[in-house]
Amino acid sequence: NRAANMDPILRAVLKCQFVDRVLLSNNNSRKRVDDFISVSDRRFASIDQTSDQRPGNRWSIARDQLSDCEIILALDDDVFLYPRQIRQLVARVQAEPQSVHGFAGMTGRSYRSESDEIVDHVVRAYATTQDNIKRYFELIGRMGEAAADVERIGDDIVISLAAPGPPRIHAVGLVLSCASSTQDGVAVNREDDFTSVRDLIFSE
Repeated sequence: NRAANMDPILRAVLKCQFVDRVLLSNNNSRKRVDDFISVSDRRFASIDQTSDQRPGNRWSIARDQLSDCEIILALDDDVFLYPRQIRQLVARVQAEPQSVHGFAGMTGRSYRSESDEIVDHVVRAYATTQDNIKRYFELIGRMGEAAADVERIGDDIVISLAAPGPPRIHAVGLVLSCASSTQDGVAVNREDDFTSVRDLIFSE
């Protein structure tokens, strides 16, 4: 739903020379990603999904197609990080690989950012490891009825809590957000059952 954001997001990531691979999944089957990007880099590849996919699909892609990458950085499509901020998040997961790291998170129903603290779960940008992605799928396999909604609306909760260490956010400076980050019909967090379903996933 935010195809116009892809080019600037990709350009910032590709400025980081320590990044080995960049994989963009276009989860909107009604659009072609090549119509919206103009980057050319041997590290970059894209996937146009044949059917619409939900946010949790990123972890299946990371597991199946980025298995050679020890550290994974997953970004929501409404977040614009500077290269230095990407470097900061990667450094954090290198220092503490037992936790999922980000710049924003939730404590209860309170949105937390611009601070260094432990949160209930990370949101919007996730720096983690392949080992934790494996734990993510193991945890889903042990969940009850909430498991069906994880990929649709709660993958951020499960990836954060699958890690052995607590989810952590870090003060990386001002993070730019797309104006549609809270827009009805675009933002996942504006869906009717968002809060109730996520409460169930968290309790499971």
